[in-house]
Amino acid sequence: MGAVIELQAFKKAREHALQEAIQEAHLANLRAAPAGESGVTDKDIWAQDYSTLAGMVRGVANVRRILDVHLHFNEEWKFHLLDVLESLAAAHLGDATRPVRPVAETVALCKASLSEDMTVANRGDLLRAMVILDLMESGARQAAKAASNTREPLH
Repeated sequence: MGAVIELQAFKKAREHALQEAIQEAHLANLRAAPAGESGVTDKDIWAQDYSTLAGMVRGVANVRRILDVHLHFNEEWKFHLLDVLESLAAAHLGDATRPVRPVAETVALCKASLSEDMTVANRGDLLRAMVILDLMESGARQAAKAASNTREPLH
């Protein structure tokens, strides 16, 4: 009889461990953000510090990955994205040697171009690209604000 009780205790413990493993796997799946067709996940988006130049470049690269998948037939977005990158770099580095459009203007033009090409099939990924563009714009604003606060006043 003792062996039967031990077998039942073993089965009960094994069932409990299996249920815990299933629950952990389910929670892990809920925590993991689904990637779109481009492979850019929410973690790729929200883990970046867009107030740094490296973060801005990674953001532009993620937008490029998304747009390469969905808008490969359209070349216009590439020019808009280069304008965004140029204005972000100029804003971050304080380069006033040549006229560059403001970051807000280039991001708005890029987003307008993306919204024209949005369909039901690519809506999720293009919205992710627009979120990245918004984050880069606000990151550039924060970087400019931080840079202006660190400058010494002229007296």
